[in-house]
Amino acid sequence: MNKNTPEQNAEAKAKIITIFGGTVLTATYEDQSAAAIRVRQLRLSEYEKAMLLVTDEIAITAYCCSLDATPEAPCLKDWAMTLHPKSYEEIRAKVQEVNKDGFFPYAARKQDLETKANEQWIRLAAGLPPEVLESMTKAGMSASRTLSPKPR
Repeated sequence: MNKNTPEQNAEAKAKIITIFGGTVLTATYEDQSAAAIRVRQLRLSEYEKAMLLVTDEIAITAYCCSLDATPEAPCLKDWAMTLHPKSYEEIRAKVQEVNKDGFFPYAARKQDLETKANEQWIRLAAGLPPEVLESMTKAGMSASRTLSPKPR
């Protein structure tokens, strides 16, 4: 009989997830087929790549998974687009759980820093004379046209 408290059970489960680098789930696809997948705990070396995907929930969910329940090889978004919606939601929730003490706090800190930097620029711009803002806007638009790919 298990004499642990719910908190002790949760802590033990978290340690197992960390030790094994994730947990295995069964993914169900729209065509009702199924496959074992691993919801991976992201490595620190993967954080910067994952940050590029963090605003796309489906892409970051797929990236945190690997097919055939192997611990390597992140999935691409195309794979996740074929999941049954209920299965996707279960996988997404598990991605959050498995990475709650790693990637997601890191991502929140990075986004918070970016938000603060943007707010600082907005406060700075608000104090500039209108003609300076207009000049900066025109210069920015001109630069973006110069850097944009040319149509073929």
